[in-house]
Amino acid sequence: MSFTLEPHDAATSATWIVCRTCGTQFPTSDRQVVTTCHICDDPRQFVPPSGQSFTTHKETEMVPGSGFKAVKLGGHFPGSLVALFDGRLLIADTIVTTPAGLGRWEVDGNGVARARPGGLNSFTFQWSIPNMIPLGPDELARMWGVLGGYEFRSTHGAFLGFDVEDEGVKGRVLESMQIQTRFMGWPDHPLMGMKV
Repeated sequence: MSFTLEPHDAATSATWIVCRTCGTQFPTSDRQVVTTCHICDDPRQFVPPSGQSFTTHKETEMVPGSGFKAVKLGGHFPGSLVALFDGRLLIADTIVTTPAGLGRWEVDGNGVARARPGGLNSFTFQWSIPNMIPLGPDELARMWGVLGGYEFRSTHGAFLGFDVEDEGVKGRVLESMQIQTRFMGWPDHPLMGMKV
């Protein structure tokens, strides 16, 4: 097991070690004593120490040669991860699909062509999901700086039935970030000028 350290919190210059298997974070002060992850080491998790590895990288290929990547997006908490495989972004609760993001907008119930109404978000970005505390625009812009470098055509969240399959879903993520930023009172934030 190797450790590559990077700043975790610019304000405190703290660094963390992240378990590549489950995402558990350990402060570097624990580096000398962390040899296995206590989450993965739990027999209920079925991850033997030989299957555990740690990283501080922004992107990790989970199985070498598979194309299955874990991407440290942050937001919901600093080490929050999304996974990407074959154009499918597994968002868990790092990005939360909204009810307005679901459904098909190409035609109405009578088969008449229509477009998705403007101003509807597809996703929300929360620091605290139960308390509905949104992430601020600087964090959203930082997240887009990471996520914008990847291609994906669908999102798959933490809840059954909240998958979004749409060739334009990447644009919908950015649009949702911009909607959230605008409604928080930041119409001139640099995020508003970002493009897919």
